[in-house]
Formats: sequence, structure tokens, C-alpha cells
Amino acid sequence: MTEATTNTPVAVDSTNFVPQIAAPNVINTDMMATGVTVKKTTTLEAEQNAVKQLARVFAERYNTYSSDNIYNNIKDVEGIVTVGLWKIISVPLNRVSKPAVAFTGSIARVISMDISEWKPDQATVALKLTIDEDKSGTVTTKQREFGVMLLKANDTWLVDKYTWIK
Repeated sequence: MTEATTNTPVAVDSTNFVPQIAAPNVINTDMMATGVTVKKTTTLEAEQNAVKQLARVFAERYNTYSSDNIYNNIKDVEGIVTVGLWKIISVPLNRVSKPAVAFTGSIARVISMDISEWKPDQATVALKLTIDEDKSGTVTTKQREFGVMLLKANDTWLVDKYTWIK
């Protein structure tokens, strides 16, 4: 003989859920440290952070590539580089490429970044990258240092130059 199951409605209230999980945007002030002052970000700090993030985006996108998507890494940075840099890095887009015989790919990830030079209209960001390179299934990992020089024109920051430091 089988027993019939019934679906009895269960009320959801504070007895059967954790409020922080159900409402993640609710801040439990009981767990906050007392006497801690949160420093407000200045306009300069916000701008410098934006410049570092732009350098990061450029470094990761430009240095990540795949033989399956030839030159997508170059196309991905077109909107964040100066006209002068675009003229230099876009040269391979005009070449006819043969399909790769074996897969080659690279994934770049920024692991640290610091502003090494700052002026109101130009900046240099030093980045450390971890690069995983796949050549026909053999993956190697290396760390490299990469410098990104940015210029500000009409309130817009753009990548103007880059260099491998080591």
C-alpha cells in the first residue's frame, strides 16, 4: 500500500531562513566595527582608479588572443586607444592570414597595477600580468611586467603607448 503525499504550504518567515541570505542588501549593523571612519573617495582618486582600470582592460584584452579568433584582441581595444596607437596595432588587420595549423592561444590576467607617473593629462600604469599560453595543448604560465601610457583629451582617457618592462 502506498501513502499519498500532500503538499502543505509552508510560511516563509524568520524562523526558517537566514535574513542576510534572503535579503543580501540589508546591512546588519550589529556586526559592524564601531569607531571606524570610512574615507570618502576624492575626485582625483576616482580618476586615478578609472585610469588604472582602463590600463587593466587594455593589458588583458590586447594580450589575450586565440588562433581561432585571429586579431580579435586588436579589435577589442579599438575604442580605448588613441588614433596614433591604433595606426600601429591595427596593421595586422590588413593582412590576409592563413588558418593556424595548430591551436595557439594566450590568456592574460592582471595581478597588480600601480600608477608610476601621474599628470593631469597623462599617466603611466605599471602592471604585472600572468599569461597562460597554450600551444597545441601544451600550456605554459609566465609572469611579465607591462607598462601602459595613457593620455587625456577632451576629458577622455585613452591608451597611447605600451611596453614590456621585463
